[in-house]
Amino acid sequence: MKYDSVRVLKFVTYSAISVGVLLVAAILTVMFLARGKSGDDGDIAGVVAPALLGTCVSGVVAAIAASLQRREQRTMQNQSAA
Repeated sequence: MKYDSVRVLKFVTYSAISVGVLLVAAILTVMFLARGKSGDDGDIAGVVAPALLGTCVSGVVAAIAASLQRREQRTMQNQSAA
């Protein structure tokens, strides 16, 4: 049962990291496409702000999942040693 939880937490960690990387790639793409535009056409804050928030949230989720994964692994090692 504990091994399954470690696998799930590892999957959550990698998924959150990949979502964060994809959002950063999307931000860079939007910034590249909006480069050189003038006026309201070049205003990308409405797209970049939610993507940046999603990137930060996915980073927090990845950090929490990695921390929980390490705790579960230590618990499993301590139980197997006893």
